[in-house]
Formats: sequence, structure tokens, C-alpha cells
Amino acid sequence: MKRIVITLVMYLTVCLLTPTTARAASGADVSDLWWNPSESGWGMQLVQQATTVFATIFVYDTHGIPIWYTATLNFLGVDPSGALSFSGDLYLTNGPWFGTVPFNPAQVAVRKVGTLTFAATSVATAVLNYSVDSVAVTKNVQRQTLVLDDYNGSFYGVYRVQTTGCANPVNNQNLATPTAFTVVQSGSSMTISTASSITSCTYSGTYTQLGRVGQFNATYSCTNGEAGSAIFGEMNVQQFGLLARVKGSNNLGCTISANVGAAK
Repeated sequence: MKRIVITLVMYLTVCLLTPTTARAASGADVSDLWWNPSESGWGMQLVQQATTVFATIFVYDTHGIPIWYTATLNFLGVDPSGALSFSGDLYLTNGPWFGTVPFNPAQVAVRKVGTLTFAATSVATAVLNYSVDSVAVTKNVQRQTLVLDDYNGSFYGVYRVQTTGCANPVNNQNLATPTAFTVVQSGSSMTISTASSITSCTYSGTYTQLGRVGQFNATYSCTNGEAGSAIFGEMNVQQFGLLARVKGSNNLGCTISANVGAAK
């Protein structure tokens, strides 16, 4: 067990320290259910791999019958508004009745009906533009929350923290430290305690679920006298661990940028 833990910590350290072209280019992972809360009844599902996104839109045709369209989107870059933009051709497919056995893929027909562009304006919001047979649609969408994730538990991994702009330049650092994380959550109330060879800190605040990711707004204090505020964004918890990106500032005049990767 000790060897497994050490190997995992080394792996997490490499992941947090080694830049990946795909992640740097596309920013946040947009994989999720997306919808417009004032238009419940239709929506979109996105699955992202590297910088490619597969999109499925479930809507209705001119007769009110459910219909869906798909697109494979490529990352275009950051548009003039600062949004991360993905775009690709939109298709309609027809095929055998779902009860047909065996299913014959040769009977599937694919027709290009237009294009789709997805521009992520923030981690949790986006603008959707698509066209079907010359009918253009523009919608504001956001991640759809189904349940509140449960982060309660103990985790062990790496806390990579970069501090810049400090009042005393000696405090400008870039450290990746093996750290134990303990999370206590009750609804939207959350506390994260961290313990490393450098210091121990307690973060307390409010957690908000944003689709398959979350955000934790906290104030914190540490045993070495450091204190400040932090936002844990793009938080994601699985049965094997958690990930998060952290932004904040402290009482030393530093700006904080950090990544968390920890196993449960």
C-alpha cells in the first residue's frame, strides 16, 4: 500500500507540473449537460477529449416530435470576447428502428444540416449558435446540475501553489508539496483542512454545484501566519480522488494560483 501511495503521489506531481498542450489550449473541460433553465425541455450534452468535443442536441422538429443532431467540434481558440470557442459541422442521422436485431449500420444515413459553434464564456456559461437547413439559432446555456456532489473524506496528493506579486519578493514561489486534505461538507457548507511538511491550513466557506464541477469560495488561515481568500474552481470528485484549480490572495500581498490533485 505504501508503494502504491508513493507512486500515485509521484504521478500526480508529474501531471500537475508537466504542461499539456490540449489543456493549455482549451482551458476548462466543457464535458457536461448544458441547458437554458427558462427553456426546460431541450438541451445539449458535450463530451470533450483533448481539444475535440462531441456534441448532441436534443430538440424538436417542426411537428413537435423529438429529434437530435450531432457535431464533432474542434477548438478554434479564444474569440474576441474572451470565450473559448469550438465549432464543427452539424449532422442529422437516420437508421434502423431501435428494436431491429441485428442492427445494420449500413442502413444509417448521415446528412449535413448546418454548423454548430459553442463559445464558453466562463467555466459554467456559454453561447450556443447552430443552424439547421438555414434556420439559425442562438441560445445562452449553462451547465445543468443534477445532484450535489459529496466531497466528505480524506485525500492525499499534491498541492502545487504558485505565488506572485508578493510584497516581499522572497515569497514569490512555485512549490509542489505532498499534502493531506480533509474535507467536511454539509450541503453548501464546506471546510477543507490541509496538512503538509510546510504548514497546515483551514479553508472555510460555501460550495456551489455547477453541473459536473463545483466551486468553493473560502477564507483561510494557516499555522505559519498566512491567511487570505481562495476560490477552488472546476472542482471534481470521484470515488478515487479530487481535482481543483485554485485562485486567491493572501495577507502577504501575494496572488495565488494553484492546482490540487489528490487520491482518496
